[in-house]
Amino acid sequence: MEPVRNFYWKSTMISTAFDSLLDARQSSPQNTSAGTDMGDIALVAELLARVEALLRRPADSRETVLSVGPLRFDLLTRTVTRGERTIRLLPREFTLLEYMMRHKDQLVTRAALFTEVWNYKFVPQSNLVDVHIGRLRRKIDRRDEPPMILSVRGQGFVLRAPL
Repeated sequence: MEPVRNFYWKSTMISTAFDSLLDARQSSPQNTSAGTDMGDIALVAELLARVEALLRRPADSRETVLSVGPLRFDLLTRTVTRGERTIRLLPREFTLLEYMMRHKDQLVTRAALFTEVWNYKFVPQSNLVDVHIGRLRRKIDRRDEPPMILSVRGQGFVLRAPL
């Protein structure tokens, strides 16, 4: 099973780096040099830099199942469940939930989410994070279930197992 986990981690790492690179390229059109050899070279160089940065992450970030209370995120199959209920997420919601689960019981600021999930180098005056957290909260926290994503007014959010 270890070779499968290593392969999964390496392919996920490259996929993550490539997705974040594409997101960054789409959000800043001045960085694109479509159709030019220099643009292609810059794209490959940036992708390699992102892969190297991911390789520097500690080994504990290579786990394949994240759990916080009844919430489970299987990184191999990209499935999220809360108890017996399967939760369908969009790609950005997967990234957001993974980041929050890796920082469970910690205050996660909007600035950290902009930097780590959206790969922004600045913190825009936007409700983008709040909108995505709201959507994620509606999918994870049903009305009959205790909330897991908590807001800390003026600070950020905390993902915590229900009491």
